[in-house]
Amino acid sequence: MYLAEREISEERYQEWAEESRVAKLALQNREEEVARVDEKIEVELELIGSTAIEDRLQDKVADTI
Repeated sequence: MYLAEREISEERYQEWAEESRVAKLALQNREEEVARVDEKIEVELELIGSTAIEDRLQDKVADTI
């Protein structure tokens, strides 16, 4: 998993948060709507770190990490 950040204005955050709330309540194509809205905010990020967590739900994850 990667950790990243960027600063945005309170106004921009509030706009995105409302879009995100609406997407999460969508009755059709919810996953696609949430992903579309998240893509709007997940741009121009600065990488600040990474971490590795063992995932016991998938085969060979530990070997990959």
